[in-house]
Formats: sequence, structure tokens, C-alpha cells
Amino acid sequence: RKADRTFRDLGMLPCEELTDERSAWTWQTKQGLDSGTLFIGHLDVPASEGIPTQMFRKEAEWLYGEGIGSSRAPLVMLEFALRALRSVRRLRGQALGVMLYTDEGRDARYSAEVIRAAAAKDDRVLVLRPGPVGESIVTRRRGQRKYRFRAEGDPRRPGQAGKTKKPEVLRGTWNQLDALCRLSAKSRRVSISALGLEVTSLPMLLPHHTDASVLRAYPHTATADEIEKAMNDSIAKGGPRWDL
Repeated sequence: RKADRTFRDLGMLPCEELTDERSAWTWQTKQGLDSGTLFIGHLDVPASEGIPTQMFRKEAEWLYGEGIGSSRAPLVMLEFALRALRSVRRLRGQALGVMLYTDEGRDARYSAEVIRAAAAKDDRVLVLRPGPVGESIVTRRRGQRKYRFRAEGDPRRPGQAGKTKKPEVLRGTWNQLDALCRLSAKSRRVSISALGLEVTSLPMLLPHHTDASVLRAYPHTATADEIEKAMNDSIAKGGPRWDL
């Protein structure tokens, strides 16, 4: 509601075509979005359970709190940039839109389709993300895809581990993860990294189930599809499988 009041005060109107009232909201100037500029930001603040909550506080010109750098600061900067354009009467004639979504913590699972539809209308799409330290500006970012790597096997006693050629599940998993990460290619701006690994085991037995998460960054969709095929080819037949 606060965002709606802010953008209406700037003379922008809701774009019902690109708003689902659940996970994505879009506002546009009277010129519309076609062949214009789209700003995309998120309202939710994803927090990891393992990281302590940071209470809001002020110190001179510094602010501390949850989501200030990742979400709130970009929104404030956008608001003041739009107000500056309006003050010099340059906003009304611009084909410009703002989209805010609320499922960043779910990897934009519900808003992705609306975001793609909005981005397809514009010549320029600016994602409101913090830049690096040093007052530099990020002009291009790589795409990202996340995967779940699950492996299951028979529970084994520690003494049985060396009696078969097939490695136990946990060792087989990290061998597969290592092979996948080796597909990273700096020259192609492709990186593959393991984010986490959870194991399940019975008392006195080796782990029989693993669930890993893998992140891949890439410059273009075509490159992503090509590397994804190589990732799947690197997994042995009848072994663990990928869940997108």
C-alpha cells in the first residue's frame, strides 16, 4: 500500500496486465511500458535461519537492519530518482515502469512469469541490486539457476564400505559434485558451485540419502542450456538425479 501511494503521488498508475495481486505489482507512467525502461525490485527480505536477526538502529549517517542494503535502500534511491525526474518535468514523457515482487526468498517462483512478460516489453531493464564497494555501478549480471541433487542408496555398516565397487552414497555424492563444479569455465563466464549438503542416516549406519543444492551462473540462456546438458551427461546412468 505504501508503494502504491508513493508511485501514485508521482503520477504513475497501476498496470493491471502485469499485476497478479499476490506476488507482483507493476506501475507505469502515462506513456506505458512498451520500448521503455523497467525497474525491478523486491519487497520481501529473505533471511537464513542460521543468521541472527539484526535489529534496526541508526548511527550518524549509517543505518543497520534486515534488508536495508538488499531491498530498502534501492527502493528509497528509486523513489528519489523518480521524484528528481518529476521535479524537472522529465518523468511524464518517459515510457517507464516499476515492478515490485514479494517472493525473492522463493527464487521468484510465483512472480517469474510476470517478470518475464514485463521485461519483454521494455528496451531496458534495471534490477535494483546493491553494487560492489567502491562507488562502482553494475551494468550487467549473469543469470542463475538452482538445482537439487538427490542421491539414495542402501544403508551400510561402516565395515561394508570397502566390500563393493560402488561407493557409499555420501562419497559418491561429493565425487559427483566435484565433477559438476569442474564444468565451470571462467572464459565463458560460467560458474557452478555447491551451496549445501544434507545427509540422512540410521543409527550406527552410513548415510543412505543425500540432498545437495547447486548454483550455476551463466551469461546467456543458450550457454545455460548447453552446460545443463553437460551436467546431466556427467551423472552416471542409474545414479542420482536432478530436480530443477
